Amino acid sequence: MLHRFGNDYGMVRQSTPELDDWRAFYSVQLQRYLQSKHTRQIVTDAEGDMIKDLIHDHWKQIRARGLLEGRSAEQKLSIFRSVKIIFPFYVSPEILESKVVTVDFLNKSRLAAADRCRCGSGMPFMMCCGRTEGADELSRGTF
Repeated sequence: MLHRFGNDYGMVRQSTPELDDWRAFYSVQLQRYLQSKHTRQIVTDAEGDMIKDLIHDHWKQIRARGLLEGRSAEQKLSIFRSVKIIFPFYVSPEILESKVVTVDFLNKSRLAAADRCRCGSGMPFMMCCGRTEGADELSRGTF
């Protein structure tokens, strides 16, 4: 059963040998990326998309050079491990958030969280004119 459903990399067999190679390359590079991060995980969808696109671009270069033709799985894994992708330092919006001090410059005073908005809506300032976009809104671009 293992030989029937597994490939030479010890992974689940894909529909084509090329997809088997892609999955192995992706796994090697993704593991390298995650080991370089403090959290050891992908935090946002945007980060995941960026990393997958970067790995795929390097995969296309390997295929275009024909480095994998006629090689065994061990030789291909050696090639996959020798590829050094320089991953950008990705900081999620949650990490960049800092304490915002709201100030009413007209009255020269700081606004508390419960203070009513100066626009006259009757809502708290932090839910009206002082609202800032959340991390999920920033990463998806919906604000």
